[in-house]
Amino acid sequence: MAKNWWAALGAEKHLTEEILLQHIDGALSRKEDDAAARHLRDCWECRTLLERLDSAIHAFMEERRDQLRTLEGTPHSSNGFSARLARHAALLKPESPQSGFRIFFLARRVFWPLAAAAAALAGVGAWPPVRDYVFRSTVPEARQPAPRPSAVRTLPHAAEPATIPPEAAPLAAVTAPPIPKRQSPLPLRTPTSTELDAAEFAAYLALHEAGLCRGNTIEVLRVPGESIRITGVADRLQQAENLRAALAGVKLADVRVAIPSEDLSPVAADAAPTLLIEPRPPLLADRLKEHFRRLSPPERAGKDMADYSSQTVRLAGIAHQEAQALRALATVFTAHRIEAMKPEDRARFLRLVEEHLQELRHGLTQLGQLLDQLDYDASTAAMEPAPVVGHWEQSGVLLERQTARMDYLIGGLFAGLDLGGVDAGIAWRELRELHQQSLELYRTMDVIARAGWDPDRLKDFGLTGR
Repeated sequence: MAKNWWAALGAEKHLTEEILLQHIDGALSRKEDDAAARHLRDCWECRTLLERLDSAIHAFMEERRDQLRTLEGTPHSSNGFSARLARHAALLKPESPQSGFRIFFLARRVFWPLAAAAAALAGVGAWPPVRDYVFRSTVPEARQPAPRPSAVRTLPHAAEPATIPPEAAPLAAVTAPPIPKRQSPLPLRTPTSTELDAAEFAAYLALHEAGLCRGNTIEVLRVPGESIRITGVADRLQQAENLRAALAGVKLADVRVAIPSEDLSPVAADAAPTLLIEPRPPLLADRLKEHFRRLSPPERAGKDMADYSSQTVRLAGIAHQEAQALRALATVFTAHRIEAMKPEDRARFLRLVEEHLQELRHGLTQLGQLLDQLDYDASTAAMEPAPVVGHWEQSGVLLERQTARMDYLIGGLFAGLDLGGVDAGIAWRELRELHQQSLELYRTMDVIARAGWDPDRLKDFGLTGR
């Protein structure tokens, strides 16, 4: 090649038009052609320019073929070909006084179709580099005509410029259209709010089926215009696999649930012993000992007290976890959203809520029975009236707060946790009040759920779904 375009390619960001034309024509070496092909795979602008060049050349060749076929006779006709040979021979006779004029006339007949094809090439959006390259490679004699033989006489007016029709205007006079700027690829379709609602509902159903809906280990995050992201840590590998299997058909679900490593290295036998901290005695330790010393046999008093404390702590944790699940459902699936659900989806949602409400009722009822067994003096104190709440969302939030506080107080009263200076009497009185208020909130949410969030039915109970 006349110049090394590798240096130009390194200095410029895109391929030049000359390189693209040589790539189309197959005039590049194998190494240069491979480099151009790699660049075209990564560059949208050069690829668009290459397609425009290819289309323009194709349009020019089509127009040239059509114009040549309009000459006298068909190119494939033997009669037309013979007739044209005879006319060419007659025009080239040196003794003919009109030979120069006939040669000029023949050139005009031959090259006017080519000029018309060039005009068509300009009409399809070509620009000067393309036209020059194609015109030079197809009809070079049209741009630089060979000198005429001295034996051919020309008429006086033969040197005068011939009139060129408008459709065969000079190529240089055609204005090239601007090259379009590089356009970014079209973005992916953004999911609608309805699609995200369906995916979010499917995520909560899958969490419930996998047993991961309780506690704060798994979270369902709604990414607007993108997906529903499920993140957190599963207790067991089987739970994570069940969750992924339940969400396999949900396209917008982005599951990012991890599991603890099962191949943790065991503790060495000669490892340093762990420092043991003496547990703090519960605030009701003295009252518990007196209670079970009086009601249980001497050999069973200590065990009965430990079992009583353990069951109380367990029931408080169950109530708190069920309230957490209900709070998440109440805040995500508001009354308006539940009313807009399809009947079959609302029925599935109601079954999910009822299961959590049943577990909550079971935990609160048994916890109340255990608390009633303990004859502590502070239990006779007057209790504050339970708050009257008639909203689905607000009931879920208050229930989660109250059960969380109950879990905290029971940890100090029966498990020895630090309550920050709160004595046993105050903690016991607050626990009994919160337990009664939690039962009232449970009944409110149960009535709203059983009424199907129907405003007309809720008015009979003095409640509203929202």
